[in-house]
Amino acid sequence: MPASTDVPLRWPFRRRAAPEPAPRPPRDLNRLILDVAEYQDDEDHDELFRRLADATLYTPAGSGPPPVDLGGGLRFAALYVNGHDPRLGEGPVTVRFAEALQTIERTPGVEGVLLYSDRAAYVAVPGGEFERLRRDYL
Repeated sequence: MPASTDVPLRWPFRRRAAPEPAPRPPRDLNRLILDVAEYQDDEDHDELFRRLADATLYTPAGSGPPPVDLGGGLRFAALYVNGHDPRLGEGPVTVRFAEALQTIERTPGVEGVLLYSDRAAYVAVPGGEFERLRRDYL
C-alpha cells in the first residue's frame, strides 16, 4: 500500500544550532609570524602588529639592524622575536618595534623590515607601510 501524503512526517529530533567554533589557543609571536607567512589572513596580520606594539625584539649587536639582501636590490633589516636565535650571534641588542622602525627609516638603502620567527618563517614589512603601522597599531 502506498504511503499516505495526508500525514506529515515528523523528524524525531530537533535541529540544533551550529556549535560555536572553538576559540583559538593563544599563539606566541613565533606562531603568529608562521601563520601570517603561511596563510596571509587579515586577522592574523592585525593580531601580529597589535602584539608587536609591546614586544621586545632582537637584532645583532652593531650599528643597527643589518640589512638582508632580498635580491633585485631590495634590502630589508632583520629583527628576531627570539633573543636566543643562533642567527643573532653573540650579545644581541633588544629593541622595541616602534624604535626599530624609526632606525630603519633613517638607514640609507634599507627599504623595510623582516620579522623572523625562531624557525625559517618571516614576514616582510615594506617601509611604505611604517606610517600606517604607527597610526593603527603603535
